[in-house]
Amino acid sequence: MARAAAVAGDAEAAIVWRDQARASLEAIADPADRQVIEADLEAIAL
Repeated sequence: MARAAAVAGDAEAAIVWRDQARASLEAIADPADRQVIEADLEAIAL
């Protein structure tokens, strides 16, 4: 959702979705899986 909002030009919504996703990272037990998601979130251009 963060990437979709960013592509649509809604930076405010993108930031909200990105922050929600970051908060959810703690629930991902596997560090390798967490790293993939973290990298994806960092790649979102805001």
